[in-house]
Amino acid sequence: MRTTALEMKMRLANLAERHRVKQTAIRVPLTEPTDHPMCLSGYASTSDIDLQRTKFRAYCFGYPLTLRAMPPLYLKHDSASPAGLVEKLSYDAKGLLLIEAQVTHELARRCGAFSISARVLDYEIKDADSASYHALVTSAEICEVSLTDVPANPNALVKNRVPQFAGGDFYSLTIQKMNCLTRMTNLLTEMRP
Repeated sequence: MRTTALEMKMRLANLAERHRVKQTAIRVPLTEPTDHPMCLSGYASTSDIDLQRTKFRAYCFGYPLTLRAMPPLYLKHDSASPAGLVEKLSYDAKGLLLIEAQVTHELARRCGAFSISARVLDYEIKDADSASYHALVTSAEICEVSLTDVPANPNALVKNRVPQFAGGDFYSLTIQKMNCLTRMTNLLTEMRP
């Protein structure tokens, strides 16, 4: 499965070189700092062509969306920076991926965009003969979700942010414990022969 994603990236890189297309980053301004955890929600993924020339087809994460467990939530795809807890992932009426998350990390709760890391299971290259080329991901699994100020998909934005409920301290400690257990599980899985 890793070869599918690697193959896709290589094909996109070759097309970028052939069509002389440069990747440009878009920065989403940070919000004002808060001194308490926040509940953030919005789009984790849309069906727009992102800045890496990748488009996730509507419902590509399976329909109905079924997950063995909620993916971890990080700051900028850094597993050493757990950001909180994904509470809910679901589709809207158009098959775009919605997210609700409890965010405890000081910088992550200021970020204005979500970004997903996914295992690509199947894809197609579209418009390869033009500068409008892109990869259409038709099937994928969500590995993790991050909060960022430099998203690959500038439409995967935080739409709502509200302070966490009054029991936030207890909840924050629980999130920290869950993130620690997730890291331990990942390390144990990596150690398996």
